[in-house]
Amino acid sequence: MDQHDIFDSLARNAFDFLERAIGEFDTAPKYSVIHFCAAVEMLLKARLMKEHWSLIVSKPEQASLVKFMAGDFASVTMDEARARIRDIAGEDIADDAFNSFRTLANHRNKMIHFFHADVDSDGQAKAQIVAEHCRSWFHLHRLLNRWDTYFREFSAEISRADRAMKGHR
Repeated sequence: MDQHDIFDSLARNAFDFLERAIGEFDTAPKYSVIHFCAAVEMLLKARLMKEHWSLIVSKPEQASLVKFMAGDFASVTMDEARARIRDIAGEDIADDAFNSFRTLANHRNKMIHFFHADVDSDGQAKAQIVAEHCRSWFHLHRLLNRWDTYFREFSAEISRADRAMKGHR
């Protein structure tokens, strides 16, 4: 498996999570947030992957290709991914976009690690989740368009997600 294959696998996994997040919104909003956030993080990591595989590793100076290929490594956080995309790839993610991703991640963390209100029956919570999804998708979609050189092979997945997200509105 080479770097392109790893990128391809990571991006496909991200779009699978995104499709699942959109599809399960009505039936499982908690898992929709978790899967949507995972998709965002994976797509940021996929962008890093286009620079070099070691940039996905939390401590690239300790990166081992053997461990990486085995999945035996700690990956970058969303904040680290943004910094590396900016500092190494030379492409900034605007504050409004990143704040949208960060809000989604904070919501996800509450759902995973702490108590969270029952979003299944709370209409206001569901409306907030839809707004967060739409805001994050707006920014992610813009990034994917800007990164068309890297994500061109995924234009069908991007278009499908865009149509599905428009249905959320």
